[in-house]
Amino acid sequence: MATREVKTGKTDALDAILTQFYDAVLEPDALLPALARFDHWVGSTLCHMLGWNRVHDCAQFSFMTRPEFLATGDAYANYYAPKDPRRALVNRLAEGMVVQCADYFDSGYVDRNEFYQDLLIQNSLRYSAGGCAFRDDSVDVLIVFNHCVGQPAFSTAQIQGLKRLFPHLRKTLHLMSRTETLRAGLYAGEAGLQSMGQALIVLNRQQDILFCNEGAEAILRERHTQRALPLRMAGTSLWSAALGDVLRRVQLTRRTESLLAPAHDGSHVLTVIALPREGIGQRAQTVAPMHGQPSWRGGAVPPGLIQPFGQADLMILISRQHHEDAISAAQLAQLYALSPAEARLAHHLAKGLSIEEHAVTAGVSITTARNQLRAVLGKTGYRRQQDLVRALSRLPASSTSVQ
Repeated sequence: MATREVKTGKTDALDAILTQFYDAVLEPDALLPALARFDHWVGSTLCHMLGWNRVHDCAQFSFMTRPEFLATGDAYANYYAPKDPRRALVNRLAEGMVVQCADYFDSGYVDRNEFYQDLLIQNSLRYSAGGCAFRDDSVDVLIVFNHCVGQPAFSTAQIQGLKRLFPHLRKTLHLMSRTETLRAGLYAGEAGLQSMGQALIVLNRQQDILFCNEGAEAILRERHTQRALPLRMAGTSLWSAALGDVLRRVQLTRRTESLLAPAHDGSHVLTVIALPREGIGQRAQTVAPMHGQPSWRGGAVPPGLIQPFGQADLMILISRQHHEDAISAAQLAQLYALSPAEARLAHHLAKGLSIEEHAVTAGVSITTARNQLRAVLGKTGYRRQQDLVRALSRLPASSTSVQ
């Protein structure tokens, strides 16, 4: 039976395709599109990437470059993987070696083999080439390129293309593996900040904005009419002379400071933290979102974040404090062993009321209110009312607040 000629891409186009694999270190979602582009270039019908966990003897992940073969990939991962003679062959070879099945399994073997007949041939696949692109203590990452029935075995030019791919793919997967823990930590930290209503802005020494999370973007856009956000903190809606003074002091003293900033629906508590200046650049080079997990801004860590983050100097944590969301008197009484009257005072301070306003609301004299304030300061450990209010405003409110 005549076979259709397999067309491969131009040699000068391969370099650009191989470069795209490294985008996956910062943006893991870019890995599958890069594989699909190489799959098209090399002239194969389908590329299948499989992560096999040797410890648990099961598939850890399975990617197909063509969605119509997803069911085939599921069948392989759930049943046929232990029956695959190609996997047994690759497991005996060194990481990074490229082999093609035609060199090891002839037509007679294929005709009587369950794996070939029931899975590959049944799904119009025949010849394949690939190998183990990456291997660590527990997982083998296997890459297989397939020709459909009617196509010949992989040509010498195609195998040479695969041999050029594997070192780059191995390096990409190695970098992704090394940064997995940090990606998980970044994702968990970001999710935690978001769940607590915390916004985050990172500045360099010139007070340029290097990064802001989703919560910070929403705050900065509140009173900014232009589509693009300003690049300098001084151009944002949060800027004030008081914030500028705090930023300069923290840069000099490296001591954390907080201040209140007005907002249309309450106030923001801004906490300015000095980042350690030693080793930031080295640690920042390994930052990337966790593969297969939700990540910053609904996609991945912006490519521009990685290099500039090495210049990070200050971090601003922003808590949006709505008056109606202040921590309840019952919570405060439980936290600090306050009396009911003291807890009501602390609750009103957390809502932004002054001592005088509390006295009117509670129906007590100013003298009584000040005596209660001294008691609250003593029990909470703060010396100044300003410090107490700042601390109370950062405490999370219960969804069933008791006033």
